[in-house]
Amino acid sequence: MTLLDSVEAGKLTLRELIDTLAKDKNYKASKWDQRYREFTTLLQQTLTFAEPETDV
Repeated sequence: MTLLDSVEAGKLTLRELIDTLAKDKNYKASKWDQRYREFTTLLQQTLTFAEPETDV
């Protein structure tokens, strides 16, 4: 199964896709990869809205 087939079949997460592309294109040393890692770290730290809050 090719990378494209895996994406179309929904078998890859966005993170897996980007990691695979980064390996193929050697983006690990690039500024883009650094920014992507910073972005995903910030997303993981973002609060979710699991508990409803009310303004009183």
